[in-house]
Amino acid sequence: MSVFSVGPAGENLVKFAGVVGDKGHAAAHNGCGAVMGSKKLKAIAVARGKVSISVFRKGEVATLAKQMQENIISTRQGQNSFNWGTSMTFPGMLAVSSLPIKNMNIFPNHGPFLGENYRASKSFEIKPSPCWACAAHHLHIMKVMDGPYAGYVGEEPEYECWSELGLNLVNYDVRSVFVLSNQVDRLGFDLNEAGWLMSFVIDCYERGIIGKEDTDGLEMKWGDAETVRLMLHKVARREWFGNILAEGVKRATEQIGGEARKYAAYIQKGHTPRGHDHRSRWDRNIGLCHVQPVYY
Repeated sequence: MSVFSVGPAGENLVKFAGVVGDKGHAAAHNGCGAVMGSKKLKAIAVARGKVSISVFRKGEVATLAKQMQENIISTRQGQNSFNWGTSMTFPGMLAVSSLPIKNMNIFPNHGPFLGENYRASKSFEIKPSPCWACAAHHLHIMKVMDGPYAGYVGEEPEYECWSELGLNLVNYDVRSVFVLSNQVDRLGFDLNEAGWLMSFVIDCYERGIIGKEDTDGLEMKWGDAETVRLMLHKVARREWFGNILAEGVKRATEQIGGEARKYAAYIQKGHTPRGHDHRSRWDRNIGLCHVQPVYY
């Protein structure tokens, strides 16, 4: 059976709730999970069929598919992506100053998040789990083998997961970022909004704009994955300060008021950027990013 469902975020009408299904696939931007939640629809489930799809000129299609694969791996960039997944986007993003770090600041250290590094480490047991009929060495099921999260099993994160929940939160522990990435899916969030939201909260907390009385006692600090995990649960269930954060970065900023807007990254229409620093990516700036550059 194929199942796509909302999590507690969609049930509680979090503005950036998504719909997550088969093997970690997600439709998450623009709150489609909240739309399902508003209609009391938790999941769409379809029994898998056994009928194959006929293909006209099947041999020619197979030849073209092989040529496409050869074209992809004929360049260094294509070969890196084919072999190591989207984590190999990091060097390119860094080269054009488009890697979001510490809520849109510059302090690069992306090495731990490259597929060629974390896949070779002893911290994970990795099993291939490709998309249907895909030959790329891209997606895997991973199991944490050491540390406080030992035994945790989940999907291999994409570039934006590593970026948003790693560098943008100044968290360089690949194991905890892996857990956070899967936690975001299981709670039913849009990854990008969740990542920018947490970096915004930490920035405001460290600057004294919000305090423990707002965060229900949580000390929101850079690199602290466990407090981020706990806060994400509060957001998904609209508990305490999480009820404000569930409205997304833009609306939360408006409710917090004061200096908060200076440290909020969002597009003019209200949603956050993707896993890039949009100040150097004009091709991504259709929505006009208002964020002001802040350098440490």
